[in-house]
Amino acid sequence: MDMDPSVHGHDGRQQLSPALNETHMELPMTEMDAEGCYEPEICGSTSMELLSNELEDRSFLSQCTWGGCCIVVLACLVTVFRNWSMATVGTRGPVVLDRGNRQQTLRGWGTSLCWMGNAIGRWENETLRSEVMDFLFDPDKGLAMNVVRYNIGGGESQKHHHFLRPGADVQGWLSANGTWDWNADLTQRWVLRAAVHRGVNLIEAFSNSPPYWMTQSGSATGSRDGRNNLKDEMYAPFAEYLVNVVQHLQQHDNITVQKLSPINEPGSRWWKLGNNQEGCAFDKPSQNRIVKLVGRELKARGLSSIAVAGPEEWSVEHTTDSILSYDEEALSYMTSINTHAYKNTALEQLAQVGDRLGKEVWVSEYGLPGHNMQAAIRLAEVIRNDLTVLRASVWCYWLATEPNDWGLFKTVWYGQPGIVSIGKQYYAFKQFSKHLRPGMQLLATDDSDSVVAADACNTAIVLINNRHSSISRTYQLTGFCCNRTHLSMHRTSFNGDHKLLIDYQPLSEPQFSCKVPPHSISTYIVVTEECEGGLDRGVSKQD
Repeated sequence: MDMDPSVHGHDGRQQLSPALNETHMELPMTEMDAEGCYEPEICGSTSMELLSNELEDRSFLSQCTWGGCCIVVLACLVTVFRNWSMATVGTRGPVVLDRGNRQQTLRGWGTSLCWMGNAIGRWENETLRSEVMDFLFDPDKGLAMNVVRYNIGGGESQKHHHFLRPGADVQGWLSANGTWDWNADLTQRWVLRAAVHRGVNLIEAFSNSPPYWMTQSGSATGSRDGRNNLKDEMYAPFAEYLVNVVQHLQQHDNITVQKLSPINEPGSRWWKLGNNQEGCAFDKPSQNRIVKLVGRELKARGLSSIAVAGPEEWSVEHTTDSILSYDEEALSYMTSINTHAYKNTALEQLAQVGDRLGKEVWVSEYGLPGHNMQAAIRLAEVIRNDLTVLRASVWCYWLATEPNDWGLFKTVWYGQPGIVSIGKQYYAFKQFSKHLRPGMQLLATDDSDSVVAADACNTAIVLINNRHSSISRTYQLTGFCCNRTHLSMHRTSFNGDHKLLIDYQPLSEPQFSCKVPPHSISTYIVVTEECEGGLDRGVSKQD
């Protein structure tokens, strides 16, 4: 996570544009209710379309003092204008879904465990803890996340401990006198094991800062000037520290770690003494150095199956600059380029770098404030761009739950803990994570509003409408088997949360049409039954 005050709020993360801010004026009620006019209905034998009733709520007409004739004329004009606008806004030619246009393979969806893991792992009520775990990781009850980022804490000195925000006081494993505490961080480790129990199979261990006693400032919050904070003589000991922790997790907690990142937003200059979280800057030569030392240490321990991850920069552009500065040895220890997505102005550039270096691209962090539909649409748009332009294989939210306006849902961490409310961001994320599953391949299309992924038997299409009017699409499935093919659809909008609107309706031809309401996220799932390895209709019984 980042701390740039010029583009971020008090806790350092990206603010919504005015049009998406929580204080932005909501749509008029008549537009917000537009979804109520869209009901699933079979339109012939070759397509599925959501049709609009002419004018659902006419109750306001009874309040008019005009004559009956005027009322009829007014109603007709409203209907004509509405139908005209719906027919002309957001229409285009057919979107061809061709299995020959395959892009990256999707590895999964996830979240960071710090600092929510440190907080939630302390809860004494097992039922409440398990409820949060189910909301995130359970494949039926929750988001079906399969990726987590486990934070290896640096531990802060007593002198500077008061700087840290609640939850950010992640314990270190090694004291300055050389004593290891193998019972450190039991709270986050409980959450990690609970996540694995529910199906998490991709784990990245990462560091925000070295232990405080390895730093120049004597604090895990950063240096005095925002520059490199790791002492020169501590690079090798820091690499050993990280690998020791990962090895212990594997041997004693039965946790299989796939990635180890020694750095987090290393090129950012806001990691200064007194921050409310751990952070440590590394310039590009220092990044290259620590990546190689961690890679060598993993190899020496017989842990070469664990790849080094990085650079984990705050923006896609900074990640591109940093990865291009690494030498051949550093790159040899890496299987992916990890980036945060708070500023994404160089998506195609980084995608090309990944292709050239033979590395996957992972979005390892992004988050934003807001629990309303505007924030949900913004989140969906970021995910869409990261999947279709950046061609990310993994996409992780920062903190899936927080005690404030950030996160997918709100929880109280201390005092009387528990889930407070579920925001629209949660359901926007679910539109992707429940249906675009690991192992599917992204399909390139010419429609910037759609994200499409498919495997041998299933196709998932996420259609995002951020407009004030409805949009229409016709999807043509090329190279798909249409024997016993069925269509389902879930939607998140002002009026529904991952709501099932089309339930396993048959398609006799490999195409369907749809019309979706304003400010909505719709996921269409096409399932072919006569195919080995098909998914379970892409529809959860819990929804």
